[in-house]
Amino acid sequence: MRLFKKLAVQVCARADAMADQFENKEALSLSYIREYERVVAKAKVKLAQVEGEVHRLERETVRIEEQAALWVERARRVHATDESKALACVKRMQQDQALLTQTMRDLEETRSLKQKMAHDVDQLLAKLAA
Repeated sequence: MRLFKKLAVQVCARADAMADQFENKEALSLSYIREYERVVAKAKVKLAQVEGEVHRLERETVRIEEQAALWVERARRVHATDESKALACVKRMQQDQALLTQTMRDLEETRSLKQKMAHDVDQLLAKLAA
């Protein structure tokens, strides 16, 4: 009888140990999943920030184009009466053109970054779903 009690206690102890291991692995897996979800959430926030920057640069591009067109129009208007003002207007238009070139370069880089980040977020979501 004593032998059966010892055997029963050992079997119960091993069963408890196995249950503990299973629970630890489950808790560890849940911890990894939660951490991965946090990483995905942070990536989505960064993507939204980059999208906002794309929209800001697009608006800035339109504003600069309008400003450059205004300087051209002003230069045409005052050309007949005051050539020095017309030259100043042309100079401002050229500055706006240079700024427009830089802004468009920044916009393309930001769009490229946005596209890469969107792809990365999609991959993270696919891994998380798996």
